Amino acid sequence: NLNSITPRKGRLIGHLLLTLRKFMRYYPLKVWQEDNVYLAILADEDNWFGITQADSLEQLAEMADDLLITAVEMKFEFNQPIPDPTEINENQPFARMSTLITAKVLLHNEMIKQRITKAELARKMDLKPQEVQRLLKPRCNTKIDTHSHAFQVLGKRLNLNLE
Repeated sequence: NLNSITPRKGRLIGHLLLTLRKFMRYYPLKVWQEDNVYLAILADEDNWFGITQADSLEQLAEMADDLLITAVEMKFEFNQPIPDPTEINENQPFARMSTLITAKVLLHNEMIKQRITKAELARKMDLKPQEVQRLLKPRCNTKIDTHSHAFQVLGKRLNLNLE
């Protein structure tokens, strides 16, 4: 059922969705069905690329989140900024970006903004360059404290709020 991957599940609409966006980012999808297979792309086609498919909408929800991670990896690889999510319409399917990946994206974007290389960040943080590489890999689990330290040496503060 398509509602399983839309903002309506759990009533994630209105103010609540905006509040949750502080912890996780939600990117709208375009979903369609061809020959009993569900397909999805990220709706902001000007900034993203990639397609995923699944046999059911439940599988598609998982695959869409993976599609977003893969798209982020590609942007990181080419040192391109990650765009902010566009508005999600009611009943529109979406892909979720976890809190940790959101922190990685914010760090990546800030490094681009400040024109800081990974090697420079490693020096400023007194870390090995490989540790900064892991810090910026979307599929690598890293400690949020390390991200907080990275932002601190860039003159920023990582702030997680519960409202």
